[in-house]
Amino acid sequence: MKEETISRFERQTIKVIEEIPEKLKKKMNMVSTKYSSEANKLDSSYPNRLFKTKKGITKEKYEQSIKSMNEKFEKLNKYNISDIKRLEEQVVFLDEHSKALKIYFEDFEKKYEVFEDFIDQLDLFTDIINSRLKFKEIKISRDEGIVVYKSNTSERLRLDQLSSGEKQEIILFYELIFESEKNIHLLIDEPEISLHIEWQLKFMDDLLKIVEKKKFKVTVATHSPQIINNHWDIQIDLGELYGN
Repeated sequence: MKEETISRFERQTIKVIEEIPEKLKKKMNMVSTKYSSEANKLDSSYPNRLFKTKKGITKEKYEQSIKSMNEKFEKLNKYNISDIKRLEEQVVFLDEHSKALKIYFEDFEKKYEVFEDFIDQLDLFTDIINSRLKFKEIKISRDEGIVVYKSNTSERLRLDQLSSGEKQEIILFYELIFESEKNIHLLIDEPEISLHIEWQLKFMDDLLKIVEKKKFKVTVATHSPQIINNHWDIQIDLGELYGN
């Protein structure tokens, strides 16, 4: 009976994790659609805004903007998430172009805002999961959702080939980062199950990063001192609370 229960649980875990790539692709496409709408509005109003602009960008501000833009393009390219056209670095700053450049950079920042929160979530998710995986890593893209590779190779692994603990970590942190609403109160019961000690020690640190990002409250019920790790200042012993 126990083996049957474990098998049923494992089958359900595989089913859930195999749905994540499509869910991520759907989310990325939704963000891209939102970007297209914002870009169309900005592009259609560009001529009028150009004619109304009285003062252009300075050369110093231009150089700062180029640097900032390149950093943000690295994030966009990392996940193949956007079709924003990049200003070539060899474009020479000229005073007669300063008004057009000013509007270009302002529009780029507005377009990037559409992706910013989602990219932060993708960064947080990949950083957390890749810190747990040994000799393998996940990569996320708009075309494939999530893919697992053997470290430093192009050899791919199926999600169902991961260990039970690895699958559960991906599912848990996917749900926390991408599916949980902001400003809610979450209850997490015994997260230490199926987690080896190294992952238990990281759990609260990573959870608090998500709490900061998502602005929700969370209560964790655990018997594991490793889960608490160095966060004893925020733990409550129920035995002590009820005088046991």
